Amino acid sequence: MLSLLSAPVGQMLEIKWITCNQVISDFLDRCGLKQGESVRVVSSAGGSVIVAVDDIRIAIGRDIAERIKI
Repeated sequence: MLSLLSAPVGQMLEIKWITCNQVISDFLDRCGLKQGESVRVVSSAGGSVIVAVDDIRIAIGRDIAERIKI
């Protein structure tokens, strides 16, 4: 299982699980990043990733991206 940080750019991937505290988990859920959701990594540079969920693009820092498993 890969982290979102090491995911290939351009492919649609399914989020398998997320490990973080409840506050961050709630925030990610409101952004559309939750278990079972399909995401596409748009860009990965400098330890951060930009993902597309539906028509929304979200920038995620290294710490959180490592906690999201695909």
